[in-house]
Amino acid sequence: MDIQMVNSAAFWKKTSIEPDLLHKNSCDDVLISSPKYALPSILTSAQYHQIIRDTGSEIGKMFVLSPEGGCYIFKYLKNISAVSSERVGIPHQVALRFGVDTQTPQFQETLSALADDIPPFSFTMKNSADHYYFYRKDHEHVPGTMLIEVARQAVYFSTYQTGYERGTVSVSLSALSGDFLTYVELMYPVEITLNLIEEKKEPRFDYRSYRCSFFQRGKRVADIVTETPIIPMNLFQIIRDIPLTPSARFKPLESKKIEVAVTTEKVGTEIIRVSLISLDEIATVGKCSAPADMTSELSLITPGLKKLDIGPAIASDHGHMTVWRPAGTETFPRNIIKEFIKNYCVATGD
Repeated sequence: MDIQMVNSAAFWKKTSIEPDLLHKNSCDDVLISSPKYALPSILTSAQYHQIIRDTGSEIGKMFVLSPEGGCYIFKYLKNISAVSSERVGIPHQVALRFGVDTQTPQFQETLSALADDIPPFSFTMKNSADHYYFYRKDHEHVPGTMLIEVARQAVYFSTYQTGYERGTVSVSLSALSGDFLTYVELMYPVEITLNLIEEKKEPRFDYRSYRCSFFQRGKRVADIVTETPIIPMNLFQIIRDIPLTPSARFKPLESKKIEVAVTTEKVGTEIIRVSLISLDEIATVGKCSAPADMTSELSLITPGLKKLDIGPAIASDHGHMTVWRPAGTETFPRNIIKEFIKNYCVATGD
């Protein structure tokens, strides 16, 4: 397997992960931390001896030579994996029981330099009992939906570390299966290992299968397997293009404050609340100072205060609202309006 580490500049020296890498906007939504390489459960003879030579660790007490003699296998593989033939990461908390600290800088440097492949990843779960979403009610265990989101974040991190760059592809989940072996307790730390099961190159885009395993107090408590399409961004934009007719009307989500900046010569710029939006009309609340016969420049303002220029428009007064239509064109810029509607609006039902 020829995978290039594109973002690997000693990520294991960091304890936090940037939200954007996980397709999140806020640190509150990041559920994994302390990314590390995990010691693989199956090592070639060269890898086995390289780790002993470079780290001075006694991994010999953890591994046995395979019957065929070609590789070394973790003695207690059945305790950390449901598939005996699959190479998985040995959790740090398990390795410590053998007196082997796999998270020292020297050990991490050695794992990053393994020639044949990329070692599995290990993460610490950020499990806060006062999380605004997952703990809306009292739990004495970790909610299963939280484990699914942890697995997704681990998959995104791994994909962007191993051959794919954020912004050039879209990482998705097309299928997942879970095996919840027991309750995951709230009061004990949770470690996650992520293992690449398979990679396929398809004509349109690539696929990866991952296994995310959860460990608590040295025992495997859950597995989540994902199917992950990795889609070039230009193809993803085609797939996600939603056909809209000019007559389709949408209103902002109740939780979102959507505004438009109206700039008119001799009047200046006004910020007005948006009530309805379509490809060829934008309705705003109340009257506007811009004269009905004058052209104004419109910019939609996202909840994150980003301005999206949509060009010149002419206003018509409807008493309780002002309706803006494109000046000189049939519709506003379709791509901008479509993306805006997909992110911040819902259909009116008319």
